[in-house]
Amino acid sequence: MNGNFGGRGQEAQLVFWRENLSYDPTKVFVFIDEHEDSIDDAHFLTWPNPDDRWVNLPAGRHTRSGTLSFADGHAENWKWKWRKQFGKNESYWKRAENAADLADLRRLQEHLLQVSGDYRPQP
Repeated sequence: MNGNFGGRGQEAQLVFWRENLSYDPTKVFVFIDEHEDSIDDAHFLTWPNPDDRWVNLPAGRHTRSGTLSFADGHAENWKWKWRKQFGKNESYWKRAENAADLADLRRLQEHLLQVSGDYRPQP
């Protein structure tokens, strides 16, 4: 589950705490198929742009693609431009490997809950 919806507030991500927080539900993903080597808790953490690191990795088991569901209820199958896997001796906070991998990360970051001008982080 996207960490924006009930993730740990101490992480460097926006966490949805209020019902009246406005966002476009067609653009914010809720569920994502997570890579099996990345599962460590109950949420999928992605830091916002300009960070260039994968914290959790999306799955790419299905011909290098993964499924995301969005807050409005629709789902999309995304084809990744680059393979999603940890290399030998790699773990979380993996830097994007190349331009294709970074393009995948940026696309995902566009579908995070975005900070509006009146947002104040939860203490």
